[in-house]
Amino acid sequence: MGRLTLGQDLSMWGLSAAIALLILLAGGTSPSRLLLPGALIVVVGCCGLTLGARPRTRTTAGATLLLITALTMWTLASGKWAWASSWATRDETSRMLVLAAAFAAGMCWFEHGRARQALVTMLAATSGLACTLIAVRARVLEQPLSMFAGYRLEWPVDYANGVAAIAVTGTVLGIAAASLQLDHARRRRIHRARYNQSDGQQTALPTRGGMLVGLLCGLAVASGGILQLTQSRAAIASLLIGMTLLIVLSPTRRQIGALTMVVAAAQIAVSGFLATPFRTIGDATRAGWEGNRSDVRELTQAAVASVHDASLAILISAIATTFLIGGIATWKLRTSHEAFDRDVAIAAAVTPQRLRNRAMLALGMLALLALTSLATPGHGPVGWTISMFQGCSAQKRASEAGGALSRRSHFADPDVGRCDFWRVALRDLRDAPIEGTGAGNFGDRYARYGATGQRPDYAHSIGMSLAGELGLIGLALGGALLAGTLAGAWQLISPAPRQAAAEIALLAAGSSWLMHATVDWMWQIPATAVPAMLMAGSLARGTAVRAAEAPRTIALLAPAALVSLAILLMLSPAVADRSVMNATSKLRAAHAAQSMARKRSLARQARAHAVRAARVSPSWSVPLLAIAQADDLLRRPRLAARTRRQAVRLEPRSREIQTVLHQSQTHRSSPRSKRSH
Repeated sequence: MGRLTLGQDLSMWGLSAAIALLILLAGGTSPSRLLLPGALIVVVGCCGLTLGARPRTRTTAGATLLLITALTMWTLASGKWAWASSWATRDETSRMLVLAAAFAAGMCWFEHGRARQALVTMLAATSGLACTLIAVRARVLEQPLSMFAGYRLEWPVDYANGVAAIAVTGTVLGIAAASLQLDHARRRRIHRARYNQSDGQQTALPTRGGMLVGLLCGLAVASGGILQLTQSRAAIASLLIGMTLLIVLSPTRRQIGALTMVVAAAQIAVSGFLATPFRTIGDATRAGWEGNRSDVRELTQAAVASVHDASLAILISAIATTFLIGGIATWKLRTSHEAFDRDVAIAAAVTPQRLRNRAMLALGMLALLALTSLATPGHGPVGWTISMFQGCSAQKRASEAGGALSRRSHFADPDVGRCDFWRVALRDLRDAPIEGTGAGNFGDRYARYGATGQRPDYAHSIGMSLAGELGLIGLALGGALLAGTLAGAWQLISPAPRQAAAEIALLAAGSSWLMHATVDWMWQIPATAVPAMLMAGSLARGTAVRAAEAPRTIALLAPAALVSLAILLMLSPAVADRSVMNATSKLRAAHAAQSMARKRSLARQARAHAVRAARVSPSWSVPLLAIAQADDLLRRPRLAARTRRQAVRLEPRSREIQTVLHQSQTHRSSPRSKRSH
């Protein structure tokens, strides 16, 4: 099983802090918000490569490390042939460096069973506490409606499906961690009891760990409640997949099933409160769109009250579950060791053959669930599926996807825009089959070839993103990385399934994330992708032995060199992104300013920020456009026109440049501009 070393403890706390920062910093999607937590993850990963349990190169684990390194280098190299913007490739490279470091940290620091149990508990606690914070914030804010878009909760990631992915991780791993902690506490108690006997009678021992089991279940309840408020279809489907794998494959499936039933019962008890915000917020939104201003204030107050009630219900159910499960677990820990030995004997009966049978049973249950949902009449899953296929086959229906938010529920939205996203991604693969169009260039391609009015930055599918932006080479590297991870997981689970409860939990949670990532852009949200890469790295480790220890000089200098190189690659996009954000805010304030002196002062400040961004990232056209806007406010039309021409020459195919050109042509062709000439 192994013990946790000081390096593993420090890395666990560092990774937990980094993931929490990523969640709070809007998911870490922008380079400026990724820099600080990303640097911390890079430090932990680089230290693991030299100071941790680095695997040998000639193993499956070593091959997966080389694969993710190759994928990172290929992402960076794609900037050479980027279709529109090489700066976007630098942005994607920064994100890929962080994910590769998380993969290395999971492989080198969490290489044995005890460490994987700690990883499960850490990820469950971090995700669950984040969901609890979301519920608390929604309760205490007087106007929590700013957190909703289309009736959906999306703070702090600013994307509802991203929050849902965090909630799914907290739910699946929260239940698994509670089960693992209960087993660990019972084993520890039995071990102490065998050395503390008097006259053949077991002495009374303090029971520890029961309330921790209850706390983990309470965090799972909070995560499940937040998941319902996000109303994410893909996340709910991925949760069903993860929980099915966890219950069917786990050696203690009775215990997992019992905990799942309690968590589900807590969700059902407050389901009425969780369903009310969808109706009230929808009524307030439609009243505003339809022009019923007299009813907006009253409906908005009702919507705010419903959100407050739902958040309070989530917190109360989580607290009640904590004390209920904690009390039961504490009582359960007082049972004799004979009862626990009987439970262990049942778990020990799980052989590799039975594990394969359970895997087939899990697949059968998922297939039955899918068939049952498809057989539902009316406007449920059947109607949604028909609308989805119709929207994918007809561009006219796809272009109407923007009006879907007027529906009463997000579940009624067919969301056919994704079909058009995938169509453009497949076109990218056809146009550049080997090398792709360049990492981060999907948004520019979609602005040119898309059929909807949406402006997506990503293809909303990990497979489509790899294929369209990195070509067949990138897709092959990603597929080989997945195959290596599954091979390592099989090496860990198949020989001794009864001892692989933590590994099965990581596999279930990782499968949930992967399913969600196939239909959404979870790959580009570090707050959800970093935990997934940690789990994948730990599983990909397999049974690989530790490589020979590096010399002391290399062990000390190599992390510093790797961290310096990674931060150097991440620093330029982060500084440029922050400067552009500051320039944009100043320009917005300048346009709203009343006095000319104030307008000029803000324009000068915006120009200074934009000039700094242009110096840091000379291949990016957006800072030049911000400089041109500032020059317009400062009444320097010739200088602004020259700067715009420079931006057009730099990135003529980017969305921003095409928008500026379109606005310029519209202005020239307008009747007012013709009369002025």
